[in-house]
This record gives sequence, C-alpha cells and structure tokens, in this order.
Amino acid sequence: MKMYMQNCESVLLMECGMPEIKRNSIVMTYRFAMEADRDGREKIDWLKVNTAIINRWSKSGLKYIKERAWKEESPPSAAGGVR
Repeated sequence: MKMYMQNCESVLLMECGMPEIKRNSIVMTYRFAMEADRDGREKIDWLKVNTAIINRWSKSGLKYIKERAWKEESPPSAAGGVR
C-alpha cells in the first residue's frame, strides 16, 4: 500500500516558515507534492511554493530541493516503511 500526503501545498508552505525545518527535511514533502500534482490528487501552486522556498533558502536551495526530490524513490509504503 502506498502512502499519500494531503494538503501538500499547505504543508510545504508551513515547513518553509518553521526555522527548525532544514532543506533535507522538506525534500520528501516536495516529492509527495510532485506526485499529488502529477496524479491529479492536488493542484499545487508551484509558483507560490517555489517562491516560499527561495525566500527561505535561496534559488540554489530550491535547485537542491528539486534535485533531491526528483532523485528520491517513491514515498515509503504503509507496510513497513521500506522504500
């Protein structure tokens, strides 16, 4: 069984505003958002999300997050959490 996240855009924007969240922590959320948008489960406002990331970390930070999110495997399944 595959895991999904709801309200990915809201979660991403919230994480961008949390000082304790680091770039590596947002990668999986970004990946969930990419899959939700691709699968039609959620329409992500990428301009809004990417602007929030740039404002928090910079353009190179956004590039880092995107590259890592694209390289990530699918989110873990609910059965054991193994990718």
